[in-house]
Amino acid sequence: MAEKVETTLDTQQQMSPRLTSARRGYVPIAGVVWLVLALVLFAISDYEFSLNERQTRPRIAVERVETGEPNTMLLYTTGQFFYGDINSSMLPNGDESYTSRAEGLQGSELARTIFEADFSITGLTMTEERIVADEEELEDVLEDAFEEGDGIDADDEVVAAQGEIIVTFEPGSNIERALDRIDNAINTYFPRAGLAPNLWLPSVTGSDETVLRIQTIDTGIMLFWFALLYAAIEAGLGFALRNSDDKLIAPLVRAVGVFLLAWSFFGHMPLWDYVLNFVFPTSSQLFHPSATVIGFTAEHLELVIVSSFVTVPLGLLIGILVTREAYHDFLPLANNVVNSGQTIPTLAVVAIMAPIIGFGFWTAIIALVLYGLLPVVRNTITGLENVDNFIIDSAKGMGLTNTQILFQIEIPIASRIIMAGIRTSMVINVGTATLGAFVGSGGLGVPIASGLSTTTYALVMLGALPAALLAILIDYVLGRVEFVATPKGLQIES
Repeated sequence: MAEKVETTLDTQQQMSPRLTSARRGYVPIAGVVWLVLALVLFAISDYEFSLNERQTRPRIAVERVETGEPNTMLLYTTGQFFYGDINSSMLPNGDESYTSRAEGLQGSELARTIFEADFSITGLTMTEERIVADEEELEDVLEDAFEEGDGIDADDEVVAAQGEIIVTFEPGSNIERALDRIDNAINTYFPRAGLAPNLWLPSVTGSDETVLRIQTIDTGIMLFWFALLYAAIEAGLGFALRNSDDKLIAPLVRAVGVFLLAWSFFGHMPLWDYVLNFVFPTSSQLFHPSATVIGFTAEHLELVIVSSFVTVPLGLLIGILVTREAYHDFLPLANNVVNSGQTIPTLAVVAIMAPIIGFGFWTAIIALVLYGLLPVVRNTITGLENVDNFIIDSAKGMGLTNTQILFQIEIPIASRIIMAGIRTSMVINVGTATLGAFVGSGGLGVPIASGLSTTTYALVMLGALPAALLAILIDYVLGRVEFVATPKGLQIES
């Protein structure tokens, strides 16, 4: 026994320097990755593209005003859009003035668009004023430009740009026809959006209906600055922890950074427009009318997290109890019960529960709990039963009680297997939670269900792609937590 323990200690001493060296080498690499990401985000920060006008419902209201000058018209333009996180600048290049058609055709993209709308345009002057108004204020300003009952889709406020466009025409031109063409050209050109996202943050609050409520916050800070900050943080951690064998701070900090990075991309609606319009250029519908991608993702996370609040403690309790000698006879029964949760189709569970407890959030939670118990229970049982008996006997010989043995020896040794079960359960529930849309629980299943019912593939992908990315994100974050929760001795790799 003494020789075996001594050999184990020697192995740990030999392996630890290699493990420490590997960790030290990884920190600078992570910093370089964040720096490269920051540079990429900075490179695309000035890139703008036209959003799909059919999906964003551009509302460029053009008001025509006589100037008193011959062959000259003043156009007031105001824009608002279907979703909020976009660069809604009507005149992205600032104030512009062109005194000839040849000069205008060599000017900005917007200027070329207007000059190409009608050959009779000979001069153009554009100025811009950005305005911020809440929904009610902007509807009052533009009430004549909207059909009755067609309100503005905005949560709190609308950031728009009111521009003045002075257009000069050739003498004898059909000004009304030219103005119609300009109006059409402006509504085709706008809205414009930047491809680089802002930094979005989640806000978690309590809720009487769903236990917790996840809300989204657009900080307005470019994600480039966040990535640059994290590159500095990684470099600072690498320097501060260069002589330590840290397995807590760096993994958790990195997990938070990756989560906020992905969360920001979930909130950047122009990116989803860009991707979906590229994949489905002829689709008549790209966005779901009720919410944005990050809104559906927040609802989806609520389902996954609340169900995990029930599944993980319940699964751990069942797994621990049936491995105790007093309750070992219930092991076959526990296996059969948790196995039945995944034997019965989840959609059938949802369909059965809906008439009993009604439609809504908790119907989906019950189905997710039943479906997610198996990995937690099975891995808990496997991990605890695989603890060597000689270790338990040694602990008893040292005078430890059964409770002390459980929490100080068995669970730490089995922690890696147990965490793998929790990780599997939550990732499975990300996919299973999409079925909650059929009972009105919200989440990323809503656009998927809508797309399937209307044969709109863009809507299906609008729910499926974020769900897949969310599963990968949760798997990565829980992988970092699993690494932190695993005792140091079990992290030694060959």
